[in-house]
Amino acid sequence: MICAQRIQRLMMAIFIIASIGVLHGYDFYIGTYMLVFMAVMLFVWAIADFCPSIWMLRKFLPDCKFGKQSE
Repeated sequence: MICAQRIQRLMMAIFIIASIGVLHGYDFYIGTYMLVFMAVMLFVWAIADFCPSIWMLRKFLPDCKFGKQSE
């Protein structure tokens, strides 16, 4: 089932892989800025329990129901 949290994790993984590729293959500074941006977003998500990408994805996709039994 496609849900907001899974899509968000896929987007994070793709962004991190892309930033590592940019870091090593294109420009060190752009890759570093991309990784720092992702680290700041993860820090905000951990401290405030708010992630802008999940907030936007929830407008279009349903929430994941991890461990919840459907009735």
